[in-house]
Amino acid sequence: MRSHLFIPLLALILTTAGCHILPSAKVDPTRFFVLTSPELKPTQTPPSSSGLRLGITKLEIPGYLQNRSIVVKQNTNEVSIQDLNRWAEPLETALGRVIKSGLIQNPRISSVNFAPFPIDMSRDYDVTITLNTCEGFINTSDKTSAQFSASVEITTPSPESKIIAKYNYIAQSLDWDGTDYGKLAEELSSDALALGNDIPNHLP
Repeated sequence: MRSHLFIPLLALILTTAGCHILPSAKVDPTRFFVLTSPELKPTQTPPSSSGLRLGITKLEIPGYLQNRSIVVKQNTNEVSIQDLNRWAEPLETALGRVIKSGLIQNPRISSVNFAPFPIDMSRDYDVTITLNTCEGFINTSDKTSAQFSASVEITTPSPESKIIAKYNYIAQSLDWDGTDYGKLAEELSSDALALGNDIPNHLP
């Protein structure tokens, strides 16, 4: 009689113990963000085929931004890498897409292409963009903001390349609460779009 009771009791003990031994599934706390740009509305006039044709020869970003983690700069020389708050795609790819969107919004621009260019593709001007900042920032007084700046050079296409314009673009620092990374991505998106809007102002 006892043997008949022992086996079910042992099974119950092992089952109960197993519930405590097996670790519970952990939820991945990592969050992913994208830079966004407005879509072309049906009511907007498409780019003119007779407009300027631009080539983006290079979009260079600093080494410390060449990773998927969002960066927050603390003071001048210290950065904080936010491993749990990451870009969903390479920052260079995201910036290129948003800047192109800003360029195409200008009626003077008919096309924007990125290097390497097809051999038979004609261009009116080439644009080189060197990103300087694209991050959150916390200063010594613990004030937080979004910072975005870049250096832009516009030239005529090779082989007889001539510099048309060379300037620094510094977006107005936007308030950021230091914790809402969705808001930070939104503000940096606006800055990148504004850079695209600004470049045609420096074309002849």
